[in-house]
Amino acid sequence: MAAGMTEEQLAERRRILDEGTSHLSEAMRLDEAGEVHAALEHWTRLRALRKLYRALLPDVPVARSPISGEAVVWPIDTVDLDGWFWDYDGPARRQPPVPATWLCMTGAMRLAPRVPDTLFPIHPGPGAPYVVPRLLEAPGVTAVISQIAVGDHVGWPITYFGPMPKGRPLENLWGTQSFPIYDDENRYRGFDDTPPWPDDWDFDLRPWLESGRLHWVAPGDDSLTLRQGASECPYLDLPGPRTITVIENGEVRRWRPGTESAG
Repeated sequence: MAAGMTEEQLAERRRILDEGTSHLSEAMRLDEAGEVHAALEHWTRLRALRKLYRALLPDVPVARSPISGEAVVWPIDTVDLDGWFWDYDGPARRQPPVPATWLCMTGAMRLAPRVPDTLFPIHPGPGAPYVVPRLLEAPGVTAVISQIAVGDHVGWPITYFGPMPKGRPLENLWGTQSFPIYDDENRYRGFDDTPPWPDDWDFDLRPWLESGRLHWVAPGDDSLTLRQGASECPYLDLPGPRTITVIENGEVRRWRPGTESAG
């Protein structure tokens, strides 16, 4: 059973997604046929279903601020990647409260052999955990890596904390193409975006762990106890593709900007 969801909630999630896929397919068909008014009914129902879906998302512990000690709990679809939470073009998500020290959350994922065939693209991140030196080199910025299960896939949220780095753009929220912006009083004010660029990612975590800039939470530790140092860290030197990963039509593509895409 997916963490945080009952059997009844799992069944409701499946029903919502199945009905939503049907309405989306029909709405797209009608739009392409020029029957815009007929399609509107299906788009309206789909919006209502997405609202129901968002309410079902379980709150998943992902990090603790090394600065304030506050926990970060994020509503994430941990059942599988077929949920609209992972829709890269239009993610269905709840924006949770975050500590004033929170900056952004990226992520990586080791994919299971089977991936879902959806009507939307999925960007789960590269196949191994990484950090963004541009952010960690900024004064006062630290990061926390943890591990969660998303169905049969293994996900690694990487959360950054500290003062807003001047002149250094933040990273897009895990699985999306933008990141939320908060004001000095920690109120949500909108979003911005940073195009993903693998050359900006560092998969060698050891120096960051040893410097104290990177903390880690043991897999399965919902208490979010922060650990330091490279000794016994389970996230070191993990294998996996170091590229942008996209799942479309049930197929996995991995690529780097400026190169041909590859399966």
